[in-house]
Amino acid sequence: MTQSNKHIFIIGFMGAGKTSLAKQLAHKLSLRHLDSDAEIEKQEGKPINEIFQNQGESYFRSLEKKWLDNLDSTPTIVSCGGGLPCYNDNIITLKKKGWILYLNTPIHFIIQRLDQDQKRPLLHEKSKEEIIALKQRRELYYGMAHIQISSKDEMMEIYPIIEKQLH
Repeated sequence: MTQSNKHIFIIGFMGAGKTSLAKQLAHKLSLRHLDSDAEIEKQEGKPINEIFQNQGESYFRSLEKKWLDNLDSTPTIVSCGGGLPCYNDNIITLKKKGWILYLNTPIHFIIQRLDQDQKRPLLHEKSKEEIIALKQRRELYYGMAHIQISSKDEMMEIYPIIEKQLH
């Protein structure tokens, strides 16, 4: 992988800590950081939960696909929305455009975080069992990542691997 045309995509379930990890990594590597959800919110001029409520999940997933397809080749650390790799063959696009890191945060941490977050569109009226089942369904896609870590602490261990991939 050369630094001239590849990205590092951080994937994982909502509430896993992808964005904060991506920001740290971007800073450490002196690369830009983009968050797919934030970029779509900017593009649409409204929050994700409003897009889900007004246009539906299907429309949102098409926005994700279009955004990903149009991502320029400037090397970037991208924190992906939790469902982005799971729809519209996006996992294949991610692999073509870069290197994928799966942040596999334990479900009990995710549930704690999500209990405090009312902005997540897929979580309205979902039970903890439904959240666990959704994460399990997405594991098929998450498991296609080039590397998997289960905590930010492991980031320091794999940093040399990531740096090597960029050079």
